[in-house]
Amino acid sequence: VTDALDTLLLKESAPCLLMCTSGYRITGVVVGCLRKLQGWAFSSIRDEFKRFAGVRIIYNALQFVENFDVDVVASDMESSSVLKL
Repeated sequence: VTDALDTLLLKESAPCLLMCTSGYRITGVVVGCLRKLQGWAFSSIRDEFKRFAGVRIIYNALQFVENFDVDVVASDMESSSVLKL
């Protein structure tokens, strides 16, 4: 997750397509952690995750996002336009 976020936050990576084979497991976790970096409330992150995962929601994935420590992301987050969304 941290490697994916580091890549997403690099200005040189833009634009960037993020996907996995299922479209909601790994992608949902990475996007959820990105939303947490952007300062979203966990309730909003959970609602977005559920909207895209539908009935396939994996609660362990949501728990991972909730407990994710944003301080482990090494990129220079201040200059990233992704965080300003």
